[in-house]
Amino acid sequence: MVDSADATDIEADERVVVTALYLSVFLQIAARLPYNSCLEYTR
Repeated sequence: MVDSADATDIEADERVVVTALYLSVFLQIAARLPYNSCLEYTR
């Protein structure tokens, strides 16, 4: 993919923000699942 320099930077920024939001939510869920399973196994 080749993006021209004069391409709408606003859309690119929105993509980065949305991607960051999805990543943060996914990381939070992924981090909670192993901790919960480990706690259940250790008990």
